[in-house]
Amino acid sequence: MLDPDTGKQPERRAKIAARFKAQARFCRAAFPPSLLYHHILEHLGCRLLKDDDFAAWLLAASCQRASFDVPLLFLAALHARVLGHHPATRALAAYYPSAGGMQDAGGPAFARALAQAVDLLRDELATFIASYPVQTNEGARGLCWLLPLAYTGWKAVHLVELGASAGLNLVAEQRCYVLVNIGDTSSCGRYLFGQGQDEAFRIQGEGCFVAPGMGSAVQVLSRHGCDLSPVLL
Repeated sequence: MLDPDTGKQPERRAKIAARFKAQARFCRAAFPPSLLYHHILEHLGCRLLKDDDFAAWLLAASCQRASFDVPLLFLAALHARVLGHHPATRALAAYYPSAGGMQDAGGPAFARALAQAVDLLRDELATFIASYPVQTNEGARGLCWLLPLAYTGWKAVHLVELGASAGLNLVAEQRCYVLVNIGDTSSCGRYLFGQGQDEAFRIQGEGCFVAPGMGSAVQVLSRHGCDLSPVLL
């Protein structure tokens, strides 16, 4: 049973709404941007501030979770139902490329599909939000070992990755990272790392920067990730 009074917790409610909005901005500013998640988070953040019934439900479901976790868990719970072809997500799935959807999430039809799915799935979403762990997986962090490695001159390494992001960063050298010095507008302020052909991540930096020598690719002899829940790749 959800406590209706939880919708009247103004500080917690405002804090979680701010988390949704901040994550929405992050998704829009990412390269490439995640516009679907931007729209989902924007709609949910606005609804949290305007809809007392929705706020009461979400605050009760997330009462034991850190505010930072709530938007991430909400996105994961929805996506899991879309991928599982849940009947409640039939209209919403049309906006998910991972489910074959191609529709633009910028219109009013998307807002209706999202609200309908959320309302039909409240019990399942609440269970997921309350009980599932959070592990943030950020492939851009692969540059954290590619960049310093470029200064060493080593030809081969054994990789032990402390922030492997479920294994994604264990193969960082197979992507293309673009490091841009925002204080240097010349072509010399743009550096490429990794063996990928298509730009996967663009990272901005500023200040004095001495570029490493860009020699031949380093051979990775073995890979060991230290995440709690790695994904088999």
